[in-house]
Amino acid sequence: MPIELSHDMIRKFEEVTGIAPIEVQASEEQAYSLGKAGKDVEKAIARLKEAAPGTSERENCLWEASDAVWRYFIQREACGVRDHRQAVRFYGIPGEVLARLGARPAAKPGVV
Repeated sequence: MPIELSHDMIRKFEEVTGIAPIEVQASEEQAYSLGKAGKDVEKAIARLKEAAPGTSERENCLWEASDAVWRYFIQREACGVRDHRQAVRFYGIPGEVLARLGARPAAKPGVV
């Protein structure tokens, strides 16, 4: 397709919809990223619920869930959603996960 024709199509699309095609593509990418991050939260919370209390496995699952929720919240904020209360209820995110948001586990001795 000649470049002039593709430019005409882009202009026509913008004229009809009022939206630039690049904005549509960016919105699609945001939606995909948000959906993937939500699935990651679901999986991490499910693993956390399955882990036995007081085990190192549960501790690892807790950090994993905290990281997944943190990444999900960042995606939501990138989409303009600042209030996460509904997401906390929807996914059943435990308070112990929320308490660790943005934190990192202590480094093991000798590991940089």
